[in-house]
Amino acid sequence: MERISVYQLFTITVFFQLGTSVIFGFATAAGRDAWLAILISTAFGILLILMYVALMKLNPGLAFVEWFPTQLGKWIGMPIAWLYPLMFCMWQGVLYPM
Repeated sequence: MERISVYQLFTITVFFQLGTSVIFGFATAAGRDAWLAILISTAFGILLILMYVALMKLNPGLAFVEWFPTQLGKWIGMPIAWLYPLMFCMWQGVLYPM
């Protein structure tokens, strides 16, 4: 399996951020100011991406979830590493209820 580069991660995440903000209607509730909602959410998304990129550059061989136990230790890092993907599962349930 090939690993993606930092630039590829940045590009994929930016395009995902732009696509989901338009498609899934984060800006729909904003009405005629939808462009402003998209602009603000993209700016916050890019800040988050830059944080991910900085962490990847600090530990180039580690995946993001592997970073927590390495830097914070086994007892603190492992629960955080488990909570991180579970947070995304929770948000999927909140955003897309059955």
